[in-house]
Amino acid sequence: MNRSASLAAASNAGFIANRRSLFRPDQAANLPHSKADLLRSKATLPCCKVNLPFNQEVSTETNFSQTRIYLIQGDITRVAADAIVNAANSSLMGGGGVDGAIHRAAGAADLSAACAKLGGCATGDAKATPGFRLPARFIVHTVGPRYRDGRHGEPELLASCYVRALEVADELGARSVAFPGISTGVYGYPKREAAEVAVRAIRGATTRVEVVRLVAFDEETLRIYQELLSG
Repeated sequence: MNRSASLAAASNAGFIANRRSLFRPDQAANLPHSKADLLRSKATLPCCKVNLPFNQEVSTETNFSQTRIYLIQGDITRVAADAIVNAANSSLMGGGGVDGAIHRAAGAADLSAACAKLGGCATGDAKATPGFRLPARFIVHTVGPRYRDGRHGEPELLASCYVRALEVADELGARSVAFPGISTGVYGYPKREAAEVAVRAIRGATTRVEVVRLVAFDEETLRIYQELLSG
């Protein structure tokens, strides 16, 4: 899926109207000095290695358009990457599941203050903040769709989450990005269907990101990703 196709398919008018409301390099003055320099220079970043004592990086890998996809089972807040993706709600002010875990690990006060400046986020869009206390340099917040029956624009909006997150990562100069299973928690998206959308969207995206890590919270999701990437 290319960028124009994913945007054309998105049924959320608010997303289309607001899709350019991003975290831009001209906002760098609000960041710690090292991150501000990164945004201004657009410097190429080295791919970060996962250093998790209880996480296992699975050997399954695919090469597509110079982007390598790896699988990890474990806690995304401990992944050392240029950027991790947060499955956020539209307010960006924290919630349950992975969203709450990321806010707590990054430092709830700092991250909430940064998110408050972004003015929320539409379904299918993505915006970024610093990573604060996380190993990741940045957090890309994206809002997945609530699953109804798969016939109300959910696949297109979910695909847009992955494409937009990679676009924002490109703007930040990130070369490694870690994704959770967006919308598969309280938003109710079936794990296999969501994984199929994720893999298709990442493989079809035009991006300068070199390494994508799909972080599975449980063994079921890990097995689904393994099947999809080995086929």
